[in-house]
Amino acid sequence: MKRILKFILVFILVTVVLLGSIVWFGWDAFRTLHENREGMAEGSEWIEETYSMSGLVQFIGNHNSYVSLQNETFILPIEGETEYSLQLNASRPRAAGLVNSIYLMAAYAEEFGSGGLNPTESIAFDELSKWQLPGVHEQAHQSLREIAEGSYPDLLIPLSVLVSWVPASSDLALYDYLLHKIGSEKISLLYEKAGLTQTEKPVPYSGLYLVASEWFDGSMSPFSEPEFRIRKQEGFEEADDRNWIHDYAWKRAIGFQSGETYTETWERTLRDKRLGLTFMQERDALVLFPQTTSSDLSHFTKQLIAGNLLSKEASEQVFTWLSWAGLKSESRFNPSIQILQTGSLYDSRMGLLSGLHLVRTQDVDGKNETVMIQTAIFESLPVGLWFHLSANHMHQDFLQRLLTDSTLIRQTSQMISTLEQNLP
Repeated sequence: MKRILKFILVFILVTVVLLGSIVWFGWDAFRTLHENREGMAEGSEWIEETYSMSGLVQFIGNHNSYVSLQNETFILPIEGETEYSLQLNASRPRAAGLVNSIYLMAAYAEEFGSGGLNPTESIAFDELSKWQLPGVHEQAHQSLREIAEGSYPDLLIPLSVLVSWVPASSDLALYDYLLHKIGSEKISLLYEKAGLTQTEKPVPYSGLYLVASEWFDGSMSPFSEPEFRIRKQEGFEEADDRNWIHDYAWKRAIGFQSGETYTETWERTLRDKRLGLTFMQERDALVLFPQTTSSDLSHFTKQLIAGNLLSKEASEQVFTWLSWAGLKSESRFNPSIQILQTGSLYDSRMGLLSGLHLVRTQDVDGKNETVMIQTAIFESLPVGLWFHLSANHMHQDFLQRLLTDSTLIRQTSQMISTLEQNLP
């Protein structure tokens, strides 16, 4: 009897310790989910439906205000205007996240080619880390550090290698460092040269997230400057207001990375409270991000391919960087077509899924060379639905299959046609 009681007591003790450990170490996760239970329920009615591509197309048809899409196919060399095979809200400005890196990489390729920047310059990884906000997409930066340590034990990395890591890493600190080093003006000059009309100047993400925390009364709001508080009360709609907010975000980002004494208080606050935003507020903060359009992204990529923006060598360098994923994702192509090159950029952050995907092919007889460019931006999605789509990489699968899956192409085309017919 004593042995049985002793066994039961030990069993209960072990169970309590295990459950206590789970709760203790997972308390932050439990608390986060509890605080965001309303957001996690957003869009839940569409989760079961959007496990399939046809369900995702149906969702887009019913809620197209969330989505911009452009699909373009043309034969090289490019001559005259190209007709768009698929186009939905392609000229609507939206936040695209790190897909905007196409502009950054093009600027670096140009600077490397002209001698404005030295591609072999060694950069200490800690210089990147100065731009990393505590708790804000920090895992991507830690993962990149592990990759860097594997190839460069001294953590001194050539500048060109850092740029090559942009498409695959999703590291905001890497983007911010590279943006600050080259300067936004070099990128804006490329906008003008390419004829982009709806793309805003780039801004460091560290500054944008700090401003988002201030704007939505999160943990950083006690540190807001007086003029920012006035602007927040008035709101912003005009281009001048957006420019001011973006300039303010630049100031906050540079202030943070410079390591001034006051930023120690910022860091402690972020480590204790992170941004202090709910999932829904972090999603709503996309309104502060620099905007572009699917049309501008596609047009810029097309200009690169056509050789109208950079030298041939610089353009080829950009597409080498974009080709990080290899050719395996294009296994659905007709075997009579040879795949010469693929390239892609994707991003996924709260409420946002975006992608740019291109494929260059050639007929087996070598006569015709074709390029297909696809861009898509899913912006301000319901939080619960976003978690589902992001976890299953649905936007990536959608863009890749939309090039080769005849059924999906037909469904998407019919959906867009129906929307156009119902326009007032």
